[in-house]
Amino acid sequence: MNGRRSLRCARTLRAALTLSTALVAPAARAEEPSNRASLKTSLVFIYGDDDVLHAPGDTVPVSPASGAGDRPGYDALFEGYASRYTGRENWSELDLDGAAPGFVRGLTTRARLALALDASSLGVRSAPVVIEDVGSFVEVAWRFGRGDGERSDALTLRVFPLNADRERIGRLEALGWGGAVGPNWQSPYATASGPVRAARLELEAGWFRLYAALKTASFVEPVVRGPAVAETSYGAFGGVASRRAAPLGVALDVGHFEYGRLPGGVNAPRATTTGASLRVRGGVGLVEPEPPTGFGMERSPFDTSAPFAADPDAEADQPNVPSHPNAPKQPNTAGHAPHGVAVAVETAHLLERLWDFDHPGAAALASARAVAVVAEARWSLVDVRALVTLRNPEFVLRNGSGAFPGQTLPGAAQQGNEVGAAVGVALTFARYLRPSVGVGVLRPAFVTTQAVDALGQPTGATLVLHAPNDVESLPPGAAPVPVFEVRPGFDARISRLLQALLWVQYRRDFNHTRLVAADGGALARGFRAPDRLGYGVAARAVW
Repeated sequence: MNGRRSLRCARTLRAALTLSTALVAPAARAEEPSNRASLKTSLVFIYGDDDVLHAPGDTVPVSPASGAGDRPGYDALFEGYASRYTGRENWSELDLDGAAPGFVRGLTTRARLALALDASSLGVRSAPVVIEDVGSFVEVAWRFGRGDGERSDALTLRVFPLNADRERIGRLEALGWGGAVGPNWQSPYATASGPVRAARLELEAGWFRLYAALKTASFVEPVVRGPAVAETSYGAFGGVASRRAAPLGVALDVGHFEYGRLPGGVNAPRATTTGASLRVRGGVGLVEPEPPTGFGMERSPFDTSAPFAADPDAEADQPNVPSHPNAPKQPNTAGHAPHGVAVAVETAHLLERLWDFDHPGAAALASARAVAVVAEARWSLVDVRALVTLRNPEFVLRNGSGAFPGQTLPGAAQQGNEVGAAVGVALTFARYLRPSVGVGVLRPAFVTTQAVDALGQPTGATLVLHAPNDVESLPPGAAPVPVFEVRPGFDARISRLLQALLWVQYRRDFNHTRLVAADGGALARGFRAPDRLGYGVAARAVW
């Protein structure tokens, strides 16, 4: 009996060893981790003046005399709507990648340390050198099914141990929510007492990509009978998107984010944002339309979803890595730009928990809505791009304290949506010369409150909402006026390293005010000079 039992045990052990050998790679053949380091740098020298018509105190932002260096006045009318960069940064991004196959067949592991250095701070003696995390992660993926490494089905877990505030919903920065957006990192997590971290589980199978993500951050919150302490807030989001670079694509994302408590003490409810975003795209020849941009009519070289347009051979050199999970992979065109037409429609609807302005002590859900249409037509030497946006006041204020901090807008107030349209046209000659012109019109969002003073005279204020924390009051009785901008430019590729740019910008904006002396010595609110005329000459090296 003991012999038979020993024989059965030996057979069972042999079968287990055979199974483990099939699943686990032999230690003798285990590969060492492969390491790769890449550094991309952009150095930009600018000389110009964003307003040659007026003294510095007459304009917003303040415009000093002509000089060298970047300044906020060079921002285009739709700056930050499409990209987290302006393209004018003196900036370096260092990626240290490590990858190794797992001991289980089909398993791969990967890690990346992604750091950005703001080189502009090197020229200021009293300023510290700013180094930021721009997407460091640790990843494990199990690939299954047939297909090459880029299109094979996979289950991937990616964690962000340093800073995950860029993990959010929405492809366009103007419609992004749940995290940092735009060059100024506008985020509901701006007041967090510690870093924002996240984890993401993604399944790529067949034609679709599904993902679920968890985001955490700590906020200082009051407690009963004690000092305020840091408390963890959670956010959860996920979605499904078409995976292939097909003529038609769709992406749907939903999420719920918490970020501390509303102002008001220990009994205040948590500040939350819940919503959904939907994006539908279609194209012939082009997979994804690119929106018009302000600096040389191309995206920043640090936006990996599109090649650096100053280099006509850039498509062959850029890694085919989308900058956003819902971004489809662009086909490699081996040194020439694709031709065709593409259109994309993106919309978002949010519910934000805030204090009810009309009912003190009660919380309410404010509805924030936005929609954008991006179109591009590219053929031969011509590249035409268009962007149309519509955002209600709550959406414009979604990442900041707003006109009424922590509160909904007054129910009796008159509200106006932000409506904008931009068109850019660029021509390419001899692959190295690129004249362009951009035209934009934007009617900013606004809120008008009505009141009556002690004498029975109607009073009130019109608040123009330029950005989440950029709210301006107009003189009594005044209404916001659409802003107009035209921006012709010219850029020339001198080499694969160096690009020269020249542009002229004109903007007409009646919505900026200041306090001026009125009759009797009192101060009254009056309009600043509406016309701004500027120019710039720049040299940009990217390598």
